[in-house]
Amino acid sequence: MARDIKYLGSDLKKLLESVVTKQMLEEIGQRMVDIIYKRTKSGKGLTEDKKFGAGLTPLKPLSEVYKERRKIDGVRGKFGSVRKSNLTNTGEMLEAIVYKIVGNSVIVEVEASSRDDGLDNKKLAGYVSKNGRPFFGLASTEEKILDSFIRRLIRERLRELNR
Repeated sequence: MARDIKYLGSDLKKLLESVVTKQMLEEIGQRMVDIIYKRTKSGKGLTEDKKFGAGLTPLKPLSEVYKERRKIDGVRGKFGSVRKSNLTNTGEMLEAIVYKIVGNSVIVEVEASSRDDGLDNKKLAGYVSKNGRPFFGLASTEEKILDSFIRRLIRERLRELNR
C-alpha cells in the first residue's frame, strides 16, 4: 500500500534525529575548534578567494615595534615566539574558542570573555581579523577534511542502527 507523501517529511525528520546524536555534534564542534586552534598556532591564517573559497596563508608579520615590545615583555603563551605572528602571545584568545549545540546545529565562536590584560577575547578576535590576520573560519581544504569526518561519523552511526 502506498503511503501518503505528507508522511515522508516526518519520517525523514525522525531518521535524522536518530542518526545525528548530541555526542556526534559535540565531536564535530570539537573538531572545528581544534582545526582553527592548531592552524593558528602554526602561524597560518585565512585568505579569501572568490573563485575557490578561503585558502591558507601565513599570518601578517608583526611590526618591528611590537617585536621589540614582546622581547621586553616576554612571550607568555606556550608555542609563542617573539618574531612569529601566531596570535598566541598569551593564548587566551584561542582558548576562548568554543562550540555550542543549538538544536541540530553546531556554532563555533570566540567567547566574549575578559582576558588578564583587560581586553575582550571576542572583540580582539574581530580586531586582529580585520587588521590583516584573519584566522577565524575554515579554509576550503579544512572544510573538506571536516566533511570527510562528518561523513565517517554518519556512516558509523548508520552501521550501529542497522545492527
